[in-house]
Amino acid sequence: MRVENNKFALWPCPETVKVVFRKWPDGEVIALFPQEPADLQGYICMSYLHVGQHGDASISIVVRQTKLAEQKDYADLLDELMDIGYTCIVIGKRCTGRDDEIRRQKAKEYREN
Repeated sequence: MRVENNKFALWPCPETVKVVFRKWPDGEVIALFPQEPADLQGYICMSYLHVGQHGDASISIVVRQTKLAEQKDYADLLDELMDIGYTCIVIGKRCTGRDDEIRRQKAKEYREN
């Protein structure tokens, strides 16, 4: 594994995936994929939890109800993501407007194909 500037990668690295780790009040950590659409409009993003695994999430709701997770909080979830095939992860601290644009563009591409 290669680690550099919050980028975790097992080479080769075909495509990077941005992940923002957030912590619920009960201590559970959720991984948000702010650039990956979970619907055909791109309004919501993909997410991952230890329990339940992949699902969808409203970024605005999750961000309002959680706090940014520290590395010690999300280390196990990061390992799990890498174990299931996420080989190039870029860890972000925020979900940005640019993430929204990328997610909606991907959703548009899915609709058109």
